[in-house]
Amino acid sequence: MREEGEINETESSKQLMPKCATACNDKTFISVLVLERLGDVIPIGVPLEALKPHVHEIYSDMSQFGIEHMDIRWRNILAAPAVQQSAVCPDHRHMHRWRVVDFDLSRKSNHSHSHIESTSGSWLRTILDGLEEGYVVEPWDWMHS
Repeated sequence: MREEGEINETESSKQLMPKCATACNDKTFISVLVLERLGDVIPIGVPLEALKPHVHEIYSDMSQFGIEHMDIRWRNILAAPAVQQSAVCPDHRHMHRWRVVDFDLSRKSNHSHSHIESTSGSWLRTILDGLEEGYVVEPWDWMHS
């Protein structure tokens, strides 16, 4: 027996459904992820010594939460907006200048922070060193060499 004003789970989920879904017999859902507008990829063929620590910090932050990106590539690291309104990273005490995108292969891992960080760090070193020398290293190139 329900109290006055209570709704069951089915009624609750219908209230949360977008109008387009209810108009389409509850079979069609559209998901949209809105992100900030990001800038360019990391430049190729220029010294990256000042940039490398900032990119490593981002992957270190993710590894603290057990997130393995699994698709560490040049095209998945983009410049943050020039005018940033983002929060200051509590661990690094500054706003990150780069963003990591494309989390479709990412996973929550039971590996330790140090294991995830060392794995992503080795990929990042290979990729960033290649960019500095003027070429793009893709994960499949590195894995099969």
